[in-house]
Amino acid sequence: MPRARLSLIISIAMLAGAASYAAEKGDLTDLSLQDLMNVEIFSASKFLQKASEAPSSITIITAEEIQRYGYRNINDVLRALPGFYVTNDRNYSYIGERGFSRPGDYNIRLLILVDGHRLNDNVFDSVLAGDESPIDIDIISRIEVIRGPSSSLYGNSAFFGIINIVTKTGRDIRGGQASAEIMSNGRYKGRSTVGQKFESGLEYLFSGSVLDSRGHDTLYFPEYDSPGTNFGIAQKADAERNRTLYASLRFKDLSIHAGYGSRKKIIPTGAFETVFNTDRTFTIDERTFADLQYDKQIAASLGLTVRFTFDRYRYNGDYLYSNSDTDTPYSFLNRDYARGDSWGTEVQLTKRFLARHRFTAGLEYRNNFNQDQFNHDEAPYFSHLADTRGSALWAFYAQDEYKITKDLILNAGLRHDYYDSFGGTTNPRIGLIYGYSKRTNLKFLYGQAFRAPSTYEQYYRGGTSFDNPSLKPESIRTYEVVVERRFGENLRIGASFYDYGIKNLISQELAPITLLMVYQNASKVNAKGMELQISGRASSGLQTQFSYTLQQAKDTGTNSMLSGSPKHMAKAGLSIPCIRGKLFAGLEAFYMSSRRTIADNAVGGYTIANLTLFSQKLFRNFELSGGLYNIFGKRYADPGSEEHRQNGIDQDGRTFRLRALYHIPFSEGRR
Repeated sequence: MPRARLSLIISIAMLAGAASYAAEKGDLTDLSLQDLMNVEIFSASKFLQKASEAPSSITIITAEEIQRYGYRNINDVLRALPGFYVTNDRNYSYIGERGFSRPGDYNIRLLILVDGHRLNDNVFDSVLAGDESPIDIDIISRIEVIRGPSSSLYGNSAFFGIINIVTKTGRDIRGGQASAEIMSNGRYKGRSTVGQKFESGLEYLFSGSVLDSRGHDTLYFPEYDSPGTNFGIAQKADAERNRTLYASLRFKDLSIHAGYGSRKKIIPTGAFETVFNTDRTFTIDERTFADLQYDKQIAASLGLTVRFTFDRYRYNGDYLYSNSDTDTPYSFLNRDYARGDSWGTEVQLTKRFLARHRFTAGLEYRNNFNQDQFNHDEAPYFSHLADTRGSALWAFYAQDEYKITKDLILNAGLRHDYYDSFGGTTNPRIGLIYGYSKRTNLKFLYGQAFRAPSTYEQYYRGGTSFDNPSLKPESIRTYEVVVERRFGENLRIGASFYDYGIKNLISQELAPITLLMVYQNASKVNAKGMELQISGRASSGLQTQFSYTLQQAKDTGTNSMLSGSPKHMAKAGLSIPCIRGKLFAGLEAFYMSSRRTIADNAVGGYTIANLTLFSQKLFRNFELSGGLYNIFGKRYADPGSEEHRQNGIDQDGRTFRLRALYHIPFSEGRR
């Protein structure tokens, strides 16, 4: 048996023993697994409800878990969850879920929210979740992961589910914080945060972070191994810079939060057939958002929420090309850029009636007043694309949670979205939640969702691509059964079984006459899968988790596995209190099977492991942590996209991170 797989089996055995140990112990000092199942979440139904009663398969990741396992960004968190996987092409990172991740799709089929505010932009419908995210991992209180179609409440992009990032508030900080990090490959990060809550109810938080990375000094790509391309070696072409700002202000029923993120990344892979081994090919992404929300409990059984939003997205890409077909070869710079701006509003009412019903209804309107795309060559100047446009949409949704009996809940919802570009789409969701016993829950779920074609897919043209304004929305139908079972207070087993089908999948195809690439509704997909998770906790503070995913996602036209889709995934985590309440060790192991590439080849499977040491209260007002990632230096690759010459793109070997945080407590405010 390969040594990597043997290491995984040993890790799983350790976790099984730890889970047995957890089941024999008493209550936790913090929360037992039973308590965690009863934690109230908002994002599944747009009102507070127990996670065990929500019409979805749900995972909640707390700030404590983020610290104990040394997660560096949102992608690190998702990578550890059942059914999720993340690929990276050394420019952007891409989230896969339930066997589906189109190479280079910019995360357009997953909706990511921050405190309920949509982060997907209005040009590409993309969302950034790695180091490029506008939300710093250290200001996250928890992450709510809602699997399955959620367009019945959230509309576009809630295709495979939603991820709601709940940020910390002033009461969580209660003073000032300053942190510094040193990482491999010349990476440095600093953050400062201040927050407080006053007796009057006024609460504020301000935070900013800076990340700079030299990146790998050299990267080797065998596809470029020739004298004209530096024998496949890219030198000093992997640098990155990221800046984030976040602010929130809360007073009684009113809350305001706003954020800004800017990230520049040099592209070392020669993507889009650009000049290889240069630092002049890069992308810059800027994301700005603001949200004003008013929540009022009008009566004991009636709640009102009014929200106003503003969003801005800026993308700039510089791509250096070489014209070697002339007698005097020369290089020229191509500039690709997009401008997206929008504002929106939402009004929602939640009403309890007849003792057993909780009814939610809302109206939403969004005005995309800028969805502009440009592309031109510099010196000599030549414009390939100058497309300026806008669009608008409105939606109505309604949902009823009906407690048929004490142990049986019916949750049914419906939303209609109308776009001025292609018309309307209606999407339902139905969930039957049955408390079979005090320790066992069953959920029977059905949902539909849609993804509207992005402005980029409809209207981008130039070079080797052509536009297609007549694109239709993609649609998905999912059937799912969820089983959750507790053994004692501190051992939990959960399993999800799903079957989904996608119609009108938007794919880039070669047009037969023009021989240009164009987005078309060309494919259908069917997938089946199972997600199994075991979690254990002990009163000593020991925590353990294990998950296994079996999935098969196929293109129904070719009957072949989707590119980038692994059939098997196994994940294990163990958090050990070395000095109770002060020092913890976190160990994780991940296994992923081989994946098909777009060139119909494959990248091999792999097993990697991470180790983190985290201290709190070991020193007064100080927190220290250190992480070693890919401990055994396993060499592995992620599939490349259509813009890459590479079949697979090598990922990082062994890396480290050292982090120190200093907390300055404030006296209680009296304003």
